[in-house]
Amino acid sequence: MLQLGRHAPPTKTEAECSQATRLERRRARDDNGRMAHYRTTYNPATREHIQYTVTGLESNGAVVRYRWVSEPGGSIVEHTHPGSAEVFTILDGEATFTIGNETVVLTAGQTAVVPPGTVHSEANVSGQLVRGVVELTPAARTAELHDVLAGISTDLPHTAAGAPR
Repeated sequence: MLQLGRHAPPTKTEAECSQATRLERRRARDDNGRMAHYRTTYNPATREHIQYTVTGLESNGAVVRYRWVSEPGGSIVEHTHPGSAEVFTILDGEATFTIGNETVVLTAGQTAVVPPGTVHSEANVSGQLVRGVVELTPAARTAELHDVLAGISTDLPHTAAGAPR
């Protein structure tokens, strides 16, 4: 069942970042002036930028959270997370989601919850950047998956949607 609502995006404190020292850090500030610890990954096939704020490694597998930017024309093909729920919170712009059999357009301040195992996709047909926060619980190996997919779409043969050939 599709759940929509208004939601304040989750945040992370500096103390929660202490375990990230083994991971690649980026000396940049986020929107709230806190240090951003992870580089931004770009996937040219989906036209999305992802920067983690909490990884499964840091949360002992409980959650993965990341800043997400979808460029105009960007899309994420239908997929599922068998054991994880996914929450999308839109900060700026307008994103079109298909969740199960329902299509919904989310705008700034709106949230959609995708239950575990539910087929879903996203498209940015608005012509403007979409910025949001995405959270998966439990984390599974989401961060590693995104890094692999970005590498495939950059370095290896792949379909237009970013899937490996």
